[in-house]
Amino acid sequence: MATMFIAGESTASSSGQTYDVINPATGDVVDSAPKGNESDARAAIDSAYNAFPAWAETAAETRAQLILKGIEAVKKEIQDLSILLTKEQGKPSEMRREKLSISCTA
Repeated sequence: MATMFIAGESTASSSGQTYDVINPATGDVVDSAPKGNESDARAAIDSAYNAFPAWAETAAETRAQLILKGIEAVKKEIQDLSILLTKEQGKPSEMRREKLSISCTA
């Protein structure tokens, strides 16, 4: 099952509910995902709000390096991500890989 990322942690929905992610091209269940609710949204908002002052005080160059590090991590997983997105969205894999590559252009 996929998880949400709140306050630096992978987590399920506080309700424990999930929903199926279905490939629209085949009707197959790809995965299940947490069915977030108001409580989950509030936890994510509060976490982001609390983290913002430290992020704002971080030097611009350091923030840029962290963002670039994230982009590199996505690039390393681009093949697997394109397969997952193809299953999730029912689009041709080459189209997904191209969109991911464009998204990772720094």
